[in-house]
Amino acid sequence: MEYMNYLYLAFYIGILAFHATTIFCTFLVIYCSKYDNKSTKLDRISSSFIIFLGSRGFGALLATPYHLYLTVYWSKEGHTNSEPYAHLWLGLWMLIHWSLSTVSASLLTLERCIALTFPLLYNSRLAKGFPRFSLICFVLWIIFAAFHVLREIPLDVEKSRSCQLFSCIIGKHQALTLQYAKFGVGGLNVLGSCYLILAMKQNNGDKLKNSVVKFTIAMDIFLDVIPSFAHYIFVTVTGIPLGVYVAQLIPFLQFLNVAVCSVYYSWRLTRKTSWFWLKVHHVQQVSPANTTT
Repeated sequence: MEYMNYLYLAFYIGILAFHATTIFCTFLVIYCSKYDNKSTKLDRISSSFIIFLGSRGFGALLATPYHLYLTVYWSKEGHTNSEPYAHLWLGLWMLIHWSLSTVSASLLTLERCIALTFPLLYNSRLAKGFPRFSLICFVLWIIFAAFHVLREIPLDVEKSRSCQLFSCIIGKHQALTLQYAKFGVGGLNVLGSCYLILAMKQNNGDKLKNSVVKFTIAMDIFLDVIPSFAHYIFVTVTGIPLGVYVAQLIPFLQFLNVAVCSVYYSWRLTRKTSWFWLKVHHVQQVSPANTTT
């Protein structure tokens, strides 16, 4: 299928655009919250949410070289002619970003569930400790993901030179344990989101704060969890990676999820004049809502 090679290139370029959007929008919100709080629509954006944004922004930053590398080494003959070990090392960070986005969304859901269910306990003790807990989870997950990539060494160099999919590079073990863990976290996020929606109906919380969390959950389920499960079912039934037929569609949707959420955060949490420009000191001062995210 000759068109597949051009489809790969289109997806690579699209994913690079998503990474750039994610990096800009997440760090815009972080910059505004830390250095010019008057440019945000909230009195204070919580440390947990800043860590959540940072994990996605840095993840996109680290994943960018991989897709840039694939774009540069793309060829219409159907292979990249890339160096297998460069493909492996750069792809490691892409895989971390791919899997960590689900973990970060699940931690955000967990925090909101605790905050709405046990508000007194959360405000008195957990609000300060949850950011540290999130950081520990991120570090452990990064180590976990890195282990499942590095165990592929040594590579079959000759076979790996023709790989377009990262799953081809890590063909020995396919990082199956990591994929199962991601599916498990995604499934827990679906259950947690159901509980969170019920909790929000019974709690008169801030609409802006709740809308941000609900949007994150919805996008994660429809653009990440469902495509991941569909890919897993297809591989289980046919024994063939879905990417053979749809190229990079699954990661394309998953990175689209992160980018769209980042745009939504910058739109909902910052003033309109700071959305496109970093000249936040010129923002018209409007009294913010007395809430946190």
